Amino acid sequence: MICSRQAKRCPQAPVNPNGPANVNNLTPVQHNYPNRPFNVACWITSYFDATRATGAHHADDVVFDNGSGTGGTIPPYGTPVYAMEAGTVTAAVSGQPPAPYPSCLNSVPRPPGDYVRIKTSDGYSTIYFHMTPVVSVGDVVSAEQQIGTLDASGCQSHAHLHVARRDPNGNAVNFTIPCTNPIPTKFLDDGTTLDNDPENPS
Repeated sequence: MICSRQAKRCPQAPVNPNGPANVNNLTPVQHNYPNRPFNVACWITSYFDATRATGAHHADDVVFDNGSGTGGTIPPYGTPVYAMEAGTVTAAVSGQPPAPYPSCLNSVPRPPGDYVRIKTSDGYSTIYFHMTPVVSVGDVVSAEQQIGTLDASGCQSHAHLHVARRDPNGNAVNFTIPCTNPIPTKFLDDGTTLDNDPENPS
């Protein structure tokens, strides 16, 4: 799911009945990407190991920065997506349909939609979800090369890019990308467009 205070076009995020995820429960940041996935300023709306809805996210959701440092705006479908690092394309999946929202939030596994997976020289992989590939398996891509365009596939309420990083064994790895949000200091969603925890109610 992706929502924005600025756009005010989608419902409030479901609240985890166990309360907001505490940063102390997160695995540490293990990688910093040198490039961002959009050619404009970007904003992260979810962080790391969990979402308030499911408790297991393992990814960052990325939208556009609104330029004021106070929230994100939803990019249009068809927005180009660029590789944050060089690597080799190991998966390029297209043709997945949109999943009915919000009922798809309860699907196990949740429909991921179209995606591209790029393996880097260290054996780790980055997966870019909710985008139609413009690259093919076996392609060697450079950092900042276009790899796809945002689409409506998978479980989402609005256009966004869902980025995950995996180690060679497929385990989720935390990371940062050069977007507006600071790393959370107390709760998972500190500083995000859906920051509705008791520390900073919306």
